Amino acid sequence: TLNWSTSNEMNNMGFVIEKSIDGNNWEKLGFIEGKGNSQVLQQYQFTDQKPFDGSNYYRLQQLDFDGSFEYSSIIQVSHSKASDIFFYPNPVTKHLNIHGLKEGTFVIYDSFGRCLKQGDFYTGVVDVSNLSSGILNVKLISKRRIWTKRIIKD
Repeated sequence: TLNWSTSNEMNNMGFVIEKSIDGNNWEKLGFIEGKGNSQVLQQYQFTDQKPFDGSNYYRLQQLDFDGSFEYSSIIQVSHSKASDIFFYPNPVTKHLNIHGLKEGTFVIYDSFGRCLKQGDFYTGVVDVSNLSSGILNVKLISKRRIWTKRIIKD
């Protein structure tokens, strides 16, 4: 979420929000209407619904009603989709819920690296009721990424 403010606006039509993966090639994400003429503090906000995994560069193009414009400074924001994946409950007894990934392939290893169970899942749930208690490593594989998480099986 990008937040910015102005303290004085004259002839302000609005702001074009732009994004880049490399800081050189820009794409338009959206437009926020300005207040025209204002001498009080104005707050603005825009949320990027699809950030790149890794570095994201953002800038604003402030547009005036007469067609003139200025660019803001460029900011860099790092985003990791891997942090969007988590398991619950942990410790787990019967069913391991995977939040953030609905389908993919899983492999469950014991602490010695032996494969205990593997397969595909389509609902975000893996049945672990037949596995022995202990610390387990779960590898999730999607079309674009691999995650490894540690869980405790009761």
